[in-house]
Amino acid sequence: TPSDDDFILRVRRPTLTRPTSPPDVIRDWLRDGWEDPVRDVQHLESRDEVDDAGKNTIVRFADVGSRVSAFQEWLGKREEWRTNELPARQAMNAFEKLYELYGRIEREGERVDLVLGDGILSWSRQDGGILHPVIIQRVQLTFDTRVPEFTVADADSSVEFYGALFQSIPDVDPGVLSNWRSTLEGGNYHPLSEQ
Repeated sequence: TPSDDDFILRVRRPTLTRPTSPPDVIRDWLRDGWEDPVRDVQHLESRDEVDDAGKNTIVRFADVGSRVSAFQEWLGKREEWRTNELPARQAMNAFEKLYELYGRIEREGERVDLVLGDGILSWSRQDGGILHPVIIQRVQLTFDTRVPEFTVADADSSVEFYGALFQSIPDVDPGVLSNWRSTLEGGNYHPLSEQ
């Protein structure tokens, strides 16, 4: 497991929370989705109700001042929850994607490499296009079940120039490729460095 300062990315499974339940006076007026921090809260403007005489009548949300004020008070609490919850949901999304990737790497082993890349080559050619990083660094994904937490760190290999992209292209000068490779090997390059 990488040390505390020897990692590229660390994602811990966050604790997700639920919003404060709405008061009974507004609960039946809320549209679906009020528990989702990504969605805005919406309420019905009006609805049909049966009065004491058994007659159908249209009731407007705004007709009862205490209902409007209860909604505003609850909405303020929900917005505070939402502000705190959105980053946790984004972290959970990243955690779940890393979990899927970790499972794929465990299943497919030798067929999957996890790399960081830089210097994207985007080249449209008649025989097909190329869209691939030129500088790559192999990285490892580890999972600590005690936390639970995923960590991405450099693997035990150096940064490499991915020259295989150019091997089947006859109009690329091999001397230029060799110079690029030498420059990379002579420098202290990393896909995340600012060089």
